Amino acid sequence: MFIVIGTLLGGCSALQGVNGHDQQNANVEKQLEKRQYLQQLEIEPEKLSERNPKENETIGDRYLQRGDINKAFLYYIKALQVEPDNSGLQYKVGTLLLKRDKYAEAEHSFSKILTMETENAPAREGLGKAYFGMKKYALAEVEFRKAVDLDPGLWQSFNYLGLIYSKQQDFEKSLVEYQKALELSPGNTEVINNMAISYFLQENYAKSVQLLEMAIRNKEPDKRMFNNLAVAYCKLNRYDNALEAFRRGADNEAVAYNNIGWEYMMDDQYGEAIKAFEKALSLNPRFYERASFNLEKARKAQSTSLQE
Repeated sequence: MFIVIGTLLGGCSALQGVNGHDQQNANVEKQLEKRQYLQQLEIEPEKLSERNPKENETIGDRYLQRGDINKAFLYYIKALQVEPDNSGLQYKVGTLLLKRDKYAEAEHSFSKILTMETENAPAREGLGKAYFGMKKYALAEVEFRKAVDLDPGLWQSFNYLGLIYSKQQDFEKSLVEYQKALELSPGNTEVINNMAISYFLQENYAKSVQLLEMAIRNKEPDKRMFNNLAVAYCKLNRYDNALEAFRRGADNEAVAYNNIGWEYMMDDQYGEAIKAFEKALSLNPRFYERASFNLEKARKAQSTSLQE
């Protein structure tokens, strides 16, 4: 899971999760989703019922390999209706629910597995992810700890533990967990990004830049990493490097200039901010209204600072 330390419009972003629905809403939502899936697939429910659970699971696996999680989910659910105690199916359903941000429903699937197999490490990890998504961080920490006690090779559990400690602003502990994750998954850009953010939040901007530069050199990074790198560059007054990083992380030049303008403004460099916002507007005057708003804000801030 990525955290972003800078956003396209300025300000901060946070880890996002969704709260669980109450049971009535969840049941209604499931029925609507099931009907929608059937309409999309143009499959009659009777035809799904004609297949045995193993056939439905196999078809679900094929759709999952193609990246169609909606169709995979439908076939897994049909198989699970016949074999509700099939822990393998429950795990597949729980994993897909996590992908769709259905954390309360995922919690149910992984908890079902653990009533049958209390030492199922992947299910513990899955339950931890569900709790994390619901922002139940204390419960998530317990499950991730149980998971790595059962299987010390689960790098994602260590990564999530790092995220939890980072949210608690215990950055030393977060870095220990990220290091464990990185030892199990060398070069993992997600983990390196999270480590870089822990250093950034400790104001160790040089170390943050070092890690992000290394990750970007070694693998094709997520675009958000370029934005993180750009913000870290700005903290070191390396604005030329920051602009180039924003360019690589943005969809167009106007976005990059708006971003660097925002960073200049946050550093009270209003003249440079104004130039950057004006450049953003000249590149994309119709679309980039945000630059116009930021430009006006920078001009007012400059005027106020000159009067003081």
